[in-house]
Amino acid sequence: MDLQKTLANLPESPGVYIYKNAKGDVIYVGKAASLKNRVKQYFSASGDGRATVEKMVPQIEDIDFIVTGSVQDALLLECTLIKKYLPRYNVLLKDNKTYPYICITVSQKYPRVYYTRNTSGKELYFGPYASADDVRRAVTALRRAFPFRTCTKSLDGEKKAKRPCLFYGLGECPAPCTFDVSESEYSKNINSIIDFLKGKENDVIEGMENDMLRASDALEFEKAAKIRDNISALKALSERRRVFNTDNRNTDIIALASSVNTSFVVLLSIRNGKMLNAVDFVMKKQEESSAEEIISSYMTQYYGASNDIPGEIIVEAMPEFAEDVEKWLSEKRHGAVHIICPQRGEKKQLLLLAKKNAVEKLNSNVDRRRADIEQLRDVLGMDKLPIRIEGYDISTLQGTNTVSSMVVFENGKPKKSDYRHFRIKSVVGTIDDFKSMNETLSRRFSHLDSDEEKFGKKPDLILIDGGKGQLHYAYDAMKALGITGIEMISLAKRDEEIYTVYSNEPIVLPKDNQALQLLQRVRDESHRFAITYNKLLREKTSLISVIEDVPGIGPKKRRALMQKFRTIGDIRRASVEELAEVPGITTALAESIKEYIGEA
Repeated sequence: MDLQKTLANLPESPGVYIYKNAKGDVIYVGKAASLKNRVKQYFSASGDGRATVEKMVPQIEDIDFIVTGSVQDALLLECTLIKKYLPRYNVLLKDNKTYPYICITVSQKYPRVYYTRNTSGKELYFGPYASADDVRRAVTALRRAFPFRTCTKSLDGEKKAKRPCLFYGLGECPAPCTFDVSESEYSKNINSIIDFLKGKENDVIEGMENDMLRASDALEFEKAAKIRDNISALKALSERRRVFNTDNRNTDIIALASSVNTSFVVLLSIRNGKMLNAVDFVMKKQEESSAEEIISSYMTQYYGASNDIPGEIIVEAMPEFAEDVEKWLSEKRHGAVHIICPQRGEKKQLLLLAKKNAVEKLNSNVDRRRADIEQLRDVLGMDKLPIRIEGYDISTLQGTNTVSSMVVFENGKPKKSDYRHFRIKSVVGTIDDFKSMNETLSRRFSHLDSDEEKFGKKPDLILIDGGKGQLHYAYDAMKALGITGIEMISLAKRDEEIYTVYSNEPIVLPKDNQALQLLQRVRDESHRFAITYNKLLREKTSLISVIEDVPGIGPKKRRALMQKFRTIGDIRRASVEELAEVPGITTALAESIKEYIGEA
């Protein structure tokens, strides 16, 4: 690519620019008010200023662009291309979780009302909702109050069904298939449902109460009672929605909480002063993506696929091209849309509520672990994610019962089924952590790529408890085994320094760094697991030495006692009756054991 020629030929019009790598893959899509000025910034001497851009620019082998009539058109086109190509360096709204919506098929003569997770059609959608249970509950209550059809029959023709379905008998469908209900009467039910879902519950319920009074005055008490029950069901739905002082405006509130490569965006939907919904979305981001960039990407991707656009959107940070986003949304809504970033008052409190939800979602979601390992990968400069981390530690007491532990973390959490203990055989009566670690790794990696389901797995990262010396001794052991291609580091406990085999200088991270805290969890777990095993062996050794001295206890009875009771403490806590349950141990012998060893 002749870069200078390409940059010189770029137009100054608004549009979308597309970066591709040597393979022809799209790695970034961006929008611009002036294509020439914006693209030039990436290749100027001062650069864009972001580390992510510094990584991306050397990969750019081709630049394509599409001129649009306005920045608003560029916003929409950018959103479409991002969804199509999923570029590596863009902020992406993840589609791994779809939310339920209520769909009303307004294009049909007799519309259906149902819940769906697909909003690709041109019907009327309400949502998204936080859970399918909320949607089902709402649809059921609405169907009983305002009967509508649920079938997928085509009712555009003149052919009449022989008989109505079961829902007609239950009073939950007016049977338009038999033409027993007029189009205007059916539409009245659908309009009431639409008003209710738009947040006009009070108007809808007031109308139902008037119908109930008229039925009562006409002595139609059964009909009045049914309307009363339906009013109660709709009120129960309405009361679940918290009321806010927003002057009965339709408002969305958007806030986010971010880790290294992931952001949780929370959307609170308020309609006519009542909160209808609170849902969270996962955004894949670059490490240095700003709040303005994330919110801009979120708004274009989310509202580009939504028909429910409020007149007011409260945001944590003003999106990029805010004025153009407002114009685009206003055109899409066919009414004014205002984006605001409040600094005080009721709207600021709403924003703080959304922010609190976003932080809670970030802290509780499994993607937090993913963010930790992504950050660890970046800290260590690894080519791939350390999905499987194995931690090793040595434990001994004055050279006796030397053991080592192997713990496994997968996707940032312990996988205890893959833990292993090693009783060291090459070190007896002395302390030699280097030699003990050599034996541990030799025994563990002799099983690598074997048919064993757990031992045959290859770790992405090995963590050694200790400093530079322990790391290099372990690394030499791996080289002697011919094992390569596995990243190995150590974590020194005193100053929490991370050592790699590539440098004598340690990596020092802040104490609140998530990658460091993940390594600490692995290190502490391997330490705990090794000490627990060492303590158990010491107690077993002590148990053997003690029960050997009990009169009447030979090798066979000693083995039986050790199978039943693991430690001296277990024997001390056992009753005479429990000791006598051991094969070969009589009641008299059990009493002798208790007398010799003593009570707990």
